[in-house]
Formats: sequence, structure tokens, C-alpha cells
Amino acid sequence: MTVDPTPPALGPANIERRPVTRLEVRRRESIWEITSDGRLCGHYDDDQPAFDAAEAMALALVADGGAADLLWTDARPQSGVPDRIIEFRSGSTTIVCQRTGSAS
Repeated sequence: MTVDPTPPALGPANIERRPVTRLEVRRRESIWEITSDGRLCGHYDDDQPAFDAAEAMALALVADGGAADLLWTDARPQSGVPDRIIEFRSGSTTIVCQRTGSAS
């Protein structure tokens, strides 16, 4: 029997990383929609329940070892709220950034 004296390297190179799931909450006409990687997941009559549902989805993804970016798009001109991206990562504080550039 032979024993390899060098243990396997531990760290980011040996951690399987899942792709970041892109969640989006946006207002379309009078309905708030949630999409996950472009697929419709649900629609809501009001913004707060839509955000709460998307946040719960993001936290569930993180709890399952994944990661999520939640894009909040409020198309109402009177809202005055810039688009935001909220990053959900395991072992990290939630990060909120103002979106720059155009949506893809």
C-alpha cells in the first residue's frame, strides 16, 4: 500500500460552484412578475408580496448551496426608484447595488 504524503488542496479551486441564478422582479402593465433565469415564476398584484416571494426564492437557493442575483426593476416613471441588484451568496452579507447599464 502506498500513501500520498500530499493531501488534496483545499479552497476555492476544489469547491464546485453553481452558476448564479438571476431573479427579476419587474412591473409589466399593472402586474408584478418574478422570473428566474428568464422563466416566469409568478405574478403579483402588488410590489411588496412580489419582492417577498423573490427574496424567499433567493434565500432558498443560497440554503441549497447556490447563489442568486435579484434584479428589482420598477418601470413606473413616478416611482423615482432606480433599478437595484441584490446579491445573495452563501456566507456573505446581502449586497445591494444600483444597476448600471442596460438590461440583458
